[in-house]
Amino acid sequence: MKKTFLFIAAASVMLTACKGGQNEPTQPEQEQEQEQTQTEPANVAALFAMPVVFNGTFVEVTNALITASRQQRAGAPAALRAGETYPQISWTPQDGTWPIDLTVNYGKEAVIGTDGLEHSGVMKIHATGLFETPNTVLTPTFTGFYVYGTTLTGTQTIQNTGKNKAGNLVFDVVTKDGKLGAGKNFIYSEHTSRELIKGLGENGFMAPDVKTHTYSITGTMKTVSQIDTIPGCEVLIDNLQPMVIAVGDLYPTDGLLHLTLDKGMSQTMEGFTLSISKMDLTFTGKNEQNQYGASFTATATMTTPMGSTEQKIAASFLLDKSGIIPGSVQMEGVDIPGENEK
Repeated sequence: MKKTFLFIAAASVMLTACKGGQNEPTQPEQEQEQEQTQTEPANVAALFAMPVVFNGTFVEVTNALITASRQQRAGAPAALRAGETYPQISWTPQDGTWPIDLTVNYGKEAVIGTDGLEHSGVMKIHATGLFETPNTVLTPTFTGFYVYGTTLTGTQTIQNTGKNKAGNLVFDVVTKDGKLGAGKNFIYSEHTSRELIKGLGENGFMAPDVKTHTYSITGTMKTVSQIDTIPGCEVLIDNLQPMVIAVGDLYPTDGLLHLTLDKGMSQTMEGFTLSISKMDLTFTGKNEQNQYGASFTATATMTTPMGSTEQKIAASFLLDKSGIIPGSVQMEGVDIPGENEK
């Protein structure tokens, strides 16, 4: 029983990880036939990896455009990192005017991007203006683009909506029809608002090192599952406690997320069934050992021959690059058989 709820917690954390190198989205899938024979664990990985991957593309687009804009202002050549170093970033036109079209070539062999994920292939970006300029729209396209050997497709739009009352840049991010692989086992969509709370220089331009950037994120993320045995999930980030992510961190260090499974997960044991369809996930910071804190609360429905009752359950745990740290889980609420299981 404990494993069921810990799985939900772990999956929820995967939805919001900032850097996904520790969890490969899927095994390499170059052909649809291979995808159709995926195991369920691989499918589950794909389900929860897509938000991580599309967050990664936001970071990659940011890095490419900052690189291009700095070179544009300096009047430097439009081909950067040429030769055998990847990714290679180039753009046209080369006369300092906008809009521009960027090509980010990661090469044929997998390389680690700024987002911490393995990439190969090419990502192209149409940019109407500087990353810092209000109303700039960035449109990446993912033709022949791979993450951990798996094709990434979908439509993503990033728009600079200007500065808020706090003087921070805000970006509107929309993702539609996102997926990993050739099939449509899982379809990902997102509409989030990302406030840059750290990373804008006094000169009005973004700090060139994207790992110095921190975002406060609100909005929704949704994954629709086409597989009967795996539920889809919708995530609503609380406006009063946004999700805070520093580029380069494995997980957020703050934020309250409301998660709803489109099909409740349940387990029957010893004459009763315990099911859950909604939960709240909170990130609670990062310690000196680079471990990240998280907790969840949920209302579980317990069904017996005598009827149904509701019980509150809660757990707190620590995370590192391998996921939930064994022995860190503190669970409250339902008296769960197998309490000593890991």
